[in-house]
Amino acid sequence: MNLSPYCLDSLYRCTKADWDLFKSATDFLPRRTDEPYHSGPHNLQRFRMVYELVRPKTVLEIGFNLGHSAVMWLMLGAKYVASIEVRDDAKVRKAAAAIITRYPERHMLYFGSDEATFNIGEFDLIFIDGSHDKEFVMRDINHALELRFPYILMDDYDWHHGPGVVQAVEECGLIPVAIFGTMALCRPPTQFTKRADPLGANYYE
Repeated sequence: MNLSPYCLDSLYRCTKADWDLFKSATDFLPRRTDEPYHSGPHNLQRFRMVYELVRPKTVLEIGFNLGHSAVMWLMLGAKYVASIEVRDDAKVRKAAAAIITRYPERHMLYFGSDEATFNIGEFDLIFIDGSHDKEFVMRDINHALELRFPYILMDDYDWHHGPGVVQAVEECGLIPVAIFGTMALCRPPTQFTKRADPLGANYYE
């Protein structure tokens, strides 16, 4: 979807209540200052809507960065969150250690990108927010499909922030069932069956 200037601006708006809640929930984490995109209070309302729909007890996220999205899932009620990150540096590890201190036994950080890294247990939801290049998004989606995740939440499902995300979703055949800002809650294509149109046309392969 092409986003108008107004739509782009609206994506980063949030209520004061969400701003205050996000700030109090993540004030113990380090912050990224070298680029504009970052999980923030504008994401909280979208995570909340997804959480209320799916009610995931366990969440696997691809792309830990500095832990803000992991903390939002934990704050909303997820019992356990596992994060996979490819960047291993002192700031990332400091964030992970801080989360473990605040949420004992409820979070674990793994480093890697292959399927073995993904195969660390059963989860109710996978949140894919790693590299937005199509080949890497497709790799993440295919790992999720092979491991039979029931729900796949894609970040930056739009042509402005994530053209590779849009292309990967289409080529992997994911079925978006709800859109929240630039996030798409998807289901695996195997969970859908063919349906014939009442007039005889078949819209499904």
